[in-house]
Amino acid sequence: MDRYCIGYLDDEPGQTVEFMNKFENYFDIKEIEMDKISKPPDIINEIIENKLEIIILDFMLNAKGNYFNADEIIREIDKWNPYYPRLIITTHETEAFGQLDDVNIINIKKDLEEKAKDGNNLFAMKVEKNIKQYKYRKEEAFRKLEKLIEKKGKTGLSHAEEEEYFINYRFLNDIEPSERILPSHFLTPQNISSLHDLLLSAQCIIEQLKEEK
Repeated sequence: MDRYCIGYLDDEPGQTVEFMNKFENYFDIKEIEMDKISKPPDIINEIIENKLEIIILDFMLNAKGNYFNADEIIREIDKWNPYYPRLIITTHETEAFGQLDDVNIINIKKDLEEKAKDGNNLFAMKVEKNIKQYKYRKEEAFRKLEKLIEKKGKTGLSHAEEEEYFINYRFLNDIEPSERILPSHFLTPQNISSLHDLLLSAQCIIEQLKEEK
């Protein structure tokens, strides 16, 4: 398995130690201290500053007097980057299923011990898969957009290629909030008269992705 940098947030120090002991052989784990998350949007700074490739959250964060649980943090992440990898672990599955829109990110804590036939931890494999899928989609969008930009300059694009351009540009626009030029709902062929108007901003995003790679 590849070694990725992951973030973990739990309001119970003992649970954090247990999680890190289980998965320190698989990942570089950054413990996110609860006192740094005074409000849900604070998680974004932690993700950016620590260059986290996924965030893993205990669902029930209000046991120690906090006024929010992980569902509110997930909503803030969705506003920032709706594609960013995130997972929830919990012993309160009923509450989690009732509060989270994407139930596929919910994992029951007792299942974190399960192993595959090759001996690898199944949850660790799920974490790795989420990170790889996100990276692959990002790289594919980058590759497709770069090719379309090149073709645009040489021969122009067909209607289908224009649609593909917008789909990939909108995706990169959503996952690079600091480079966001236009809101996503505006990025449609009907609202933009010329691909050339977006060419420079698309190239800026591509250059940033190149630097990150």
